[in-house]
Amino acid sequence: MGNENNTSGAGVNRAKMYQLALFPLNNGATNVYYVLILSYIATFGNNVLGIATVFASVMVTGMRVFDAITDPIIGALMDRTNGKLGKFRPFMIIGNAIMALSVIVLYMITPNIPEAEILAGCSISGEDVFDEIARKLSGNTGVSVLLKAGHLSGDSLVDYFYNAEDGTMTKLPSKRVHTRNTHGTGCTLSSAFAAALAKGEDLTAAAVSAKKYIEQAIISGADYKIGGGHGPVNHFWSME
Repeated sequence: MGNENNTSGAGVNRAKMYQLALFPLNNGATNVYYVLILSYIATFGNNVLGIATVFASVMVTGMRVFDAITDPIIGALMDRTNGKLGKFRPFMIIGNAIMALSVIVLYMITPNIPEAEILAGCSISGEDVFDEIARKLSGNTGVSVLLKAGHLSGDSLVDYFYNAEDGTMTKLPSKRVHTRNTHGTGCTLSSAFAAALAKGEDLTAAAVSAKKYIEQAIISGADYKIGGGHGPVNHFWSME
């Protein structure tokens, strides 16, 4: 008698029909993101980097091993969450937002000249071939391309941005800043580009904003003297 099933004191959550319908759609959206991201990586590795198809497939499949690390962490956080949106919904919303942004950002690359030479399979002697190279890289990968001119000689530098969405090419001129503080400029440029996209700017506008940000960051941090070697740029110039 004491072992009889008794659910009178147990809380039962009853889902509405639309909730039951949306739940599998969330899993479906996640799988779509995985297909887009992993397919892109496999195609890029095979067609651009020349990695064997089998190896590229094994490589992207192996990336799912990270689920064994992230899933327990998310599970623990979810177990400690108890807000108005419940336990699952906040992570569902945040997860979809992150994966959607990842898919968007994935379709744009910012190679410098040595990187572009590897991807394009040819040498780059000067700005006169930038237009051709940017279009070639976009044709190989299907992404928009911001080709950086920092490795060229001379005081006048022109980056080229090819927008794969509308087929336009935008020149982004700047003056060389003679400083040792150029550590992390490529990462800063990419991050500024992603931030501009998150603010709602289109690809070309984001490229212009990112170029302005890194240019001013280099200029305002040019006189830094921090340790030896290449120093950092001033990421906080806009707040000064």
